[in-house]
Amino acid sequence: MLTFAFWLSLGASMVVVLLTALGIQLASGVGLYAKKRGERLSKQPWVDVYVMVMLLAPWAGCAIVAGWWGLLGSFGGQAIAAAAWSVMHIYSHPKRDRGRGPTRALGKRVGRTRVWGAMGLSVVMLPILVAMRVMQMTVWPLFRRLMRLPAENGAVYFSFTRHAATGLVGVELVWALYCEWAMGVWSMSGQIVRHCASMWCPMRFADESKNCAFSVDFPDVERWGEANSLSGTERVIDQMYGGGSTAWFGHASRDTGVAESGVRDEASKQAA
Repeated sequence: MLTFAFWLSLGASMVVVLLTALGIQLASGVGLYAKKRGERLSKQPWVDVYVMVMLLAPWAGCAIVAGWWGLLGSFGGQAIAAAAWSVMHIYSHPKRDRGRGPTRALGKRVGRTRVWGAMGLSVVMLPILVAMRVMQMTVWPLFRRLMRLPAENGAVYFSFTRHAATGLVGVELVWALYCEWAMGVWSMSGQIVRHCASMWCPMRFADESKNCAFSVDFPDVERWGEANSLSGTERVIDQMYGGGSTAWFGHASRDTGVAESGVRDEASKQAA
């Protein structure tokens, strides 16, 4: 039997998410200078504020106050709020703009049941993505300064642009914004991992198929030292970090021409 803590957490989370979403919608769509205001609200630092207020704060608050039941209740409240907002958003748009998103197109090809099932499974990744973003905001700045790595511009990775697309309404819009934010988290995490891999162990793998597979996410793998060769690794570290830069070998912050050549090499691989 569900406890009172569960229902209280569900209701509190639902109210927080709905009020925040409606507040954003009103602030960016009503009154003078609404368009400019909406543009500002779709960029940093507001994107992180939305994530913390609508996702992390309900999870943390409900879990602290009511334990596991509170955490489960916060999940349920967020899901109900998203569904309720989606319905309101759909009926606030004319019929000609409804049902034109990618979910409908995918449903014609693989079936709507499969599409909705896959969307549900993808939401399971949400707590992991939020944790990754929190690490980027807290641990990464300390790590970067400790190892003298270049800063990554969060504004490049985190902004909302897809809401301007005509026809994205209701759950289609929620899903598009979720994907846009998730790709930002993943892309910035990839940049961080590239720094770490190239810095600490630039050693190629003995399995060439593994080198080939990894080159998609680590374009500088061909510049790493020979497989299972510590002397080769040391040589590469001395060569690539001798000038003072600790960024991965193809990073744009390098001024030695390595970045440009890395981009050309990667482009030629993809063309081939």
